[in-house]
Amino acid sequence: MVGFPSEHMEQVKLFAWIKSKVQKYPKMEFIFAVPNGGMRSKAIGAKLKAEGVKSGVSDICVPIPIAPYHGAWIEMKSCNPKAKASTEQKTFAKAMLKNGYQVYLCRGAENAIQSLSDYLQM
Repeated sequence: MVGFPSEHMEQVKLFAWIKSKVQKYPKMEFIFAVPNGGMRSKAIGAKLKAEGVKSGVSDICVPIPIAPYHGAWIEMKSCNPKAKASTEQKTFAKAMLKNGYQVYLCRGAENAIQSLSDYLQM
């Protein structure tokens, strides 16, 4: 059985690539991760929910408008074909598309790098 790098490791690889491009493409400095995932205690989960954390929000926000879009969102998944977007993630993606954002579901860092490059027209 072949293992797959975790979603975490794929996202770390993506952000290392982003960091390597910031000098040439300064707007990339403002791309950020949304810390929605992960195992948390019920108390921490309740605290975060009270602060406005919402289920389904995509993993990465690209707050860079590229006509005709206001920005982009990336939902990261590992390369494991069993990794699926949740109902909440699909609902969020549809809402963002409807509201003028580009949305990507990316399997692994390479897919995310290509999608982000295409979006930024690099």
